[in-house]
Amino acid sequence: MRSAYLLLLFQIVAHLAIFPMVALAKPQDYLISLTIYFLTGCIGMNMTYHRLLSHRSWKPPRFFEAIGATLGTLGLTGSSLAWCAVHRDHHQYADTIHDPHSPHHSTFWKVQFLSMFYRPNLRRVPDLIKSPIHRFLHKNYFFVQLFYVLLLGLVDPFLIVSAYLFPAAILWNAGSAVNSIGHLVGYKLFTCKDESRNNWLLGYLVWGEGWHNNHHRFPKKSYFGNRWYELDVTGLLIKIFQRT
Repeated sequence: MRSAYLLLLFQIVAHLAIFPMVALAKPQDYLISLTIYFLTGCIGMNMTYHRLLSHRSWKPPRFFEAIGATLGTLGLTGSSLAWCAVHRDHHQYADTIHDPHSPHHSTFWKVQFLSMFYRPNLRRVPDLIKSPIHRFLHKNYFFVQLFYVLLLGLVDPFLIVSAYLFPAAILWNAGSAVNSIGHLVGYKLFTCKDESRNNWLLGYLVWGEGWHNNHHRFPKKSYFGNRWYELDVTGLLIKIFQRT
């Protein structure tokens, strides 16, 4: 539980970084933030945490898992072990009282901002616990954050805002929106036992994760788009990696 409060503290600071970005950032700072959001969100959370580790929907080159898990760690949404344990619970209990973040059984604000208080059951990820890299990143999660902050500060203190805190705030809200808005607003192509929806805005802003109804119907597919207009940037990158 202490780690949940620490993550909440980090996220509060990350959200406060919106103010110096608006007041002080130059165009290149926003480009840096977008690049880091892509690295931590698309590659770290989507490709690695979600589609590789949670669902094993694709097989990457050997070097990728450690790099992707590290990028996901720097995204400030939880360790690979904790994130994947919660996500597997979500799929098993989607939109029931046992779902860790269903907006139908909790408040929207809790799902959107306070999901770190759901205690992950690490018995859900026995395959990941065997990996030294995932155990290391889980055990030293906040030390990794502080080490990254120190490195950025040595290069340029404002990078702590543009290359860490601001992208982390974007990623938290983008990922949470898939679980909150993505179960409330949008359209369904498939009938599922839950209220997952495809959402145009989330589909494009969260690198393809917003085609959430498609994903819940076919959780083992690495490409979430089902219609020509459902562009899945993450899925396209996975196809590229699988051809290398």
